[in-house]
Amino acid sequence: MKITLLALNARYIHLSPAPFYLASELLEAGHSVTVGDHSVNESEEDVLADIVATSPELVGLSVYIWNVTYIKRLVPRIKQALPRTHILLGGPEVSYNAKEILNLLPEVDAVLSGEGELPIRHYADALSGLLPFDRVEGLSYRMGDKIVEGIPYIGTGTPKSPLNAGYAEALKGRIAYIESSRGCPFSCAFCLSGRCGGVRFFDREQVMRDILILSQSSRTVKFVDRTFNADPVRAAELLTFLLDHYGKEIPYGTRFHFELSGDLIDEAQLALLQNAPIGAFQVEIGVQSFHAPTLRAIHRGTNTQRLTHAIKRLLCGGNIHVHIDLIAGLPLESLADFEVSFNKAYALAPHMLQLGFLKLLHGAPMREEKEKYPCTFSALPPYEVESTPALSSEELAYIHTVELGCDRVYNSGRYRRTLALWQEEREHSSAFRLFGALGEALATLKKGYTLNDEISLLYAFFLKQDLAADRLRDAMLLDFIAGNSSRLIPSALRTEDPLYGRVKSALSRLYPEQKGIRRAVILLQSSRQAAFADYTQKHPITGEYPLCLVDISTLLTEKQHK
Repeated sequence: MKITLLALNARYIHLSPAPFYLASELLEAGHSVTVGDHSVNESEEDVLADIVATSPELVGLSVYIWNVTYIKRLVPRIKQALPRTHILLGGPEVSYNAKEILNLLPEVDAVLSGEGELPIRHYADALSGLLPFDRVEGLSYRMGDKIVEGIPYIGTGTPKSPLNAGYAEALKGRIAYIESSRGCPFSCAFCLSGRCGGVRFFDREQVMRDILILSQSSRTVKFVDRTFNADPVRAAELLTFLLDHYGKEIPYGTRFHFELSGDLIDEAQLALLQNAPIGAFQVEIGVQSFHAPTLRAIHRGTNTQRLTHAIKRLLCGGNIHVHIDLIAGLPLESLADFEVSFNKAYALAPHMLQLGFLKLLHGAPMREEKEKYPCTFSALPPYEVESTPALSSEELAYIHTVELGCDRVYNSGRYRRTLALWQEEREHSSAFRLFGALGEALATLKKGYTLNDEISLLYAFFLKQDLAADRLRDAMLLDFIAGNSSRLIPSALRTEDPLYGRVKSALSRLYPEQKGIRRAVILLQSSRQAAFADYTQKHPITGEYPLCLVDISTLLTEKQHK
């Protein structure tokens, strides 16, 4: 059978392994399989043309919140162009509402719920007359005027590697995704992962082989395990494998990304993580909330003391990029409670503090148990919560404003010293309120504004926060030259200093510039220091160029002696 599979990705840089997993199973069964490589940013005409060109007997599409709207438009066009082709949907966005999807889209012939590797092979057999449809795991299909609903399928063992179907070759430098397990040890009320029958670990030899191959095809390899360290011993074994092969079979500079449960990080994992080469590992830790009643309500038994201890330990080494998440809109968490959670997370000083918003996915307990978790949410993907008994729509809108300020000022990494100065001079102020005010200010900038516009606005904003003008200017200048190689000083930070020419000349003598390497030089007013950045190589964690600070009086005295 000729089969075309697609997982329409959110962006070109992403390449889902899902259709390649399915293809590996189908290829072994002797089918002819084409995997379409497309994103939702491409025109429907182009995607449709590529599908039609393969002359498929079966088209399978993996459906997620980021592509479901696109697919709903695409499916009728596929059926119109290929009326005799069977159309099959699968994936998390249709696994728990298959009947609804089949009623909504009459062009769809069937839906696979749950894991799809073995079921799609059996569905192809059923289409060929080799198996009755009611023997296909997780299948929802039409039988006359009725719809037969299947139960989401949970697999066993290790699925065939997506690399068997050419996943590594298709990457072409894009982010590589790998699984070493499926399922999750937790049963969070907002998540689907806990419905997968607990954690199932894949064969280690296959995982290790795939790691080595993928690291040859991509600079970034992301483990999609919901909790990479669900089994701490196994996690330590895989980390040891990565470190043992790093700089050898795994090219130096490759970055591995993991989602970790912070309170499951033990000393063995910490020792391995803290000894990793700078930039080799990036970890994401889902804090979700520090509010104990909320954690109980969503069935997340987090030991917040262990979690904060682990995050601090990971950050103190300076070799790992640490990303932590909070979710706004969870049960029982008011605006004041969320502010406390945010300020606690901010105080940990992660490299990225992602402020997300609760989404009620099909199949999630919070969506299905409406009386237990009362709230309003959008009827359209991604089904974001709009209000809860503890949080009004206006308060959620304010948190969106905080998110804007946090992303532009904190997560951008462009204003580290500026924020440190604010924290030093406004020690007991709320970071949550600061980013809310920053978000309001940034929202006034016109679309397409420049970095110069942003810096001018922020300089004026922080002056109103009663920060000393000279210290503020110096902090923002240092931030600018450390993170921006343009060397064109923003207009709001420019001043004339008669010593600038002499200092720059002295620096060139004492710290000769490397051929072909550009340099930025600034004079700091508050400390009477000169600072320069040579634009060579950015730090793999902070993304900054190295700074060198020299006392101006010492610098000029040394020049005179020479």
